[in-house]
Amino acid sequence: MVVSGAKPKAKPHPVRRRAAAPTATPLAAVAPVNAAEVKSGEFDNARTNLYTTMGTTEDTMTHDTIQAPYAQFNVGASHEFAMPDNKPLTVRFDAVNLLDTIYQIRSGTGIGVFAPQYGPRRGFFVGVTKKI
Repeated sequence: MVVSGAKPKAKPHPVRRRAAAPTATPLAAVAPVNAAEVKSGEFDNARTNLYTTMGTTEDTMTHDTIQAPYAQFNVGASHEFAMPDNKPLTVRFDAVNLLDTIYQIRSGTGIGVFAPQYGPRRGFFVGVTKKI
């Protein structure tokens, strides 16, 4: 098999340009220098209205002011035992939230939220698996 020469690249297809859609409300007589500032202000107002939540005020507490930092420590160990049938047996032990730290995930305030939610308490788990 003989390969020679470079294959010519295909030329890109021309892009069709769409006509700009007319705005519903034309801007009042604004100097071209200030037109961008007016549009930016309208956009900021629309975005604020979109993301404003009912019952939210400037003094609403954030997650950082409600809850102190916390750390959850988890440990686990596993061991694989050789079996006579050459299919190993694995035994696993896990401890979740080893120090039993009590921490709040959600405060329970807000629309449709009626109870605070806390992280898991200390838990011990054992698992046994056998390969088939």
